[in-house]
Formats: sequence, structure tokens, C-alpha cells
Amino acid sequence: MTEGFETRKLKVLVVEDEAITALVESRLIDSFGYESCGIAANGEDAVLYFSREHPSIVCMDIGLPGRLDGIEAAALMQEASKTSIVFITGYDDPERMGRAKSLDPACLLTKPVSAELLRRGLELAARRVALDN
Repeated sequence: MTEGFETRKLKVLVVEDEAITALVESRLIDSFGYESCGIAANGEDAVLYFSREHPSIVCMDIGLPGRLDGIEAAALMQEASKTSIVFITGYDDPERMGRAKSLDPACLLTKPVSAELLRRGLELAARRVALDN
């Protein structure tokens, strides 16, 4: 649980194309006191899950297969509803990082992400959710 901010079982959507990584993130999210509400492997599925589940937080891989990368999918989600984005990426090129930062994410984590860094990223996202409510 975050200090001073109750997670209230905030719903978290995991968007990650590597199945093992997605499963580990989902289990960690649950162990931190949040509710992992689904896993999507591409941007298109992520937007569909988002519209059904209405998560407060999205853990979003930037490099996704398909028509929408993680940044484009996150932008569509933010247009539809307030959500706090935790970007996770294996890329560090300036163009991609600039695009991600333009969406004002709660944080931007670089792979490989430790459990502790994921927990801290979720705490930042939860604080943002609490401040928006």
C-alpha cells in the first residue's frame, strides 16, 4: 500500500506483448494491493480492455506489435477518460521518449523493471489518481 494513499483496489491494466513479463507484472500488481484487471498484448486490444474495464492505471509497454504502439494506445485512452499511465520500455531513443513524455505519464520505467521500481511507479500513478478525484 502507498503511504498516505489507499490503493482502494485500484484497477490496473497490463499492456505487454511478452507473455511471461505480463504475467509477472500482473501478479506483482495484485501482491501490491491493486487489482490487475486484464492483460493486453497489443495496442488495439488494450484500447478494447480499457473501454470495458475502465482501469485507473495502465502499465503500458511502449513497443507493441500491431497498428498502435503503446504511446498511441495510451493517447486514445487518455482522450476517453482520465487514467494514469506508467510507461515501461526497452527503448531509450529520444524521439520515442519525447512522444511518451508528451502524454505526461505518472512515470517512465526502463526494462528490465524490478519489482521495487514497479511498486514505486504504481505508487506515483495512484497518487495522481487520488489527486484527480
